[in-house]
Amino acid sequence: MKAATSISLSMSRVAHATGQWADVQMTAGARRTPAGCARMDSTAAGWQSCGVDPADPILRWLLHALPTHCTVAGGAIGEPGPSPYPEEEAAIVQAVARRRDEFRAGRIQARQALARLGVAAAAIAKGAAGEPIWPAGFTGSISHTDDCAFAVVASTAAVRAIGLDVEADAPLDGPTRKFVCRPGEAEAVPALTKDDIDPAKRILVAKEAFMKLNYALTGTLVDFLDIHIALGDSEADEQAFRATPFLAAGAAASTGYEGCLGWSSGRIAAVMYVCPAGNL
Repeated sequence: MKAATSISLSMSRVAHATGQWADVQMTAGARRTPAGCARMDSTAAGWQSCGVDPADPILRWLLHALPTHCTVAGGAIGEPGPSPYPEEEAAIVQAVARRRDEFRAGRIQARQALARLGVAAAAIAKGAAGEPIWPAGFTGSISHTDDCAFAVVASTAAVRAIGLDVEADAPLDGPTRKFVCRPGEAEAVPALTKDDIDPAKRILVAKEAFMKLNYALTGTLVDFLDIHIALGDSEADEQAFRATPFLAAGAAASTGYEGCLGWSSGRIAAVMYVCPAGNL
């Protein structure tokens, strides 16, 4: 469980090049894309051209859900061994062995994704809030399950910020559910048309993705109970959602951001991104 850090389908409000928002139906079957953010090619040829392993369902889904400007990478955590970059190793010197493996594997995947954008291998240090410090001109997000690490990256000229979370799809226990969900939040989640994924777990993954997106945009941390998740209708193995922060008294109202959930083979992911015209 990550206390204050940080994928899915259609967006219920779409950022146009003017920076304005237009309402559309928040359903999986009515996905829209912000202006300037064309969808990635989700055919087999598209997977291969992006270096994505078509055998991994989460990587395939990410390629389907993200704009063409993004690149993705993922793979087993294993035992990656020490990073060649001292600043990365310094960030995990006091971590337990498993956490060191997760951190190193995430950086490996991030560098692979950056390489697909022509970025030379370099250290990806850890910021004050635990966030990755990306090379100048790039942004991204890293996540992992117990056995796999994933990264999404893009040029900041095309995408302002990205939030990604991937988890095992096991249900949350009672205490964790209360820590993550506001009263009545999980009960309001629409039923799935197939599968049986815990509503609270779907909310957790969406909130984690929003926490990462929000920090990249604002430099502020929010708690789970400071975010409201509204999930839309589901279609196949995807579900749209909107994440709205509860702002301090007197702050400007927020319409929130939209994202998408996807799940397959025992894992569930949430992804959110904002193109240059979007704002909270």
